Amino acid sequence: MAYLVAVSGGVDSVVLLDVMAAQAAEPLIVAHVDHGIRGEASAADARFVAALAARYGLPFVSTQLE
Repeated sequence: MAYLVAVSGGVDSVVLLDVMAAQAAEPLIVAHVDHGIRGEASAADARFVAALAARYGLPFVSTQLE
């Protein structure tokens, strides 16, 4: 079993990931949805979350909505 952690890139979800990475007994998967609402800022959030997942050594999954 693994936990899917939805991370937007905002402070609250980044802190959630930090706490879960430190305390979870099960593997984590980082998930992100790029809604595309804010143009380049949305794409930058997706890149930030991908880099954060890599820093934690966790798998990353994402999708982009149009």
